[in-house]
Amino acid sequence: MMFNENNGRFLGENKFFEYEGITFEIIRRKVRYFRVEFNGEIPRMILPPGGDQKKVLKENIGRIKRKYEKYLDLIDVAGELKFYKRDSQAFEEIVRRYTELFSKELQVNVREIKYRKMRRMWGNCRSNGVITLNSRLKKLPENVISYIIFHELLHLDERGGHSIRFNRRMKKRFSDHKKIEMELKSYFIKFDLEDVKLKNGL
Repeated sequence: MMFNENNGRFLGENKFFEYEGITFEIIRRKVRYFRVEFNGEIPRMILPPGGDQKKVLKENIGRIKRKYEKYLDLIDVAGELKFYKRDSQAFEEIVRRYTELFSKELQVNVREIKYRKMRRMWGNCRSNGVITLNSRLKKLPENVISYIIFHELLHLDERGGHSIRFNRRMKKRFSDHKKIEMELKSYFIKFDLEDVKLKNGL
């Protein structure tokens, strides 16, 4: 099925949809509102069963394009990043060392460190002193690991979430915070692209 109105066209079985030079994968789910996910090189549009992708794109294409361009920039950064080969023992030793250093510096008590694979979070902190770290951090540079640990431990001292004061203290402790934040976003994309390759047997 093809059409030319509004520079949009269906590709194949209406699973992929091209609009203004961007190809979207169309996913139908029981959701109330549409959203666009960037996971791999083709953006995914999540729509309710009766949602009209042509209408949604026409009304939101400017905002979506801006986000897509930023995402493509992060893909370029991701291509320059490398994964580090270290086993769990070496990774946990790095975590232990920085946890001891930063807990003394911030005068906070860490009760326990847990590890699990997370898709969209590098770490999590609970008020009882339990820190959960993304196990995928073991593939990242040591300075980035230390940044995440400090971030989570700082939550034990700053209870107001990501407040202005919290962000100011992060920036004071890590002068290269902007570079690290971009790398963290790009590493998520690098993992996404790796997952897609594994899924497709590449």
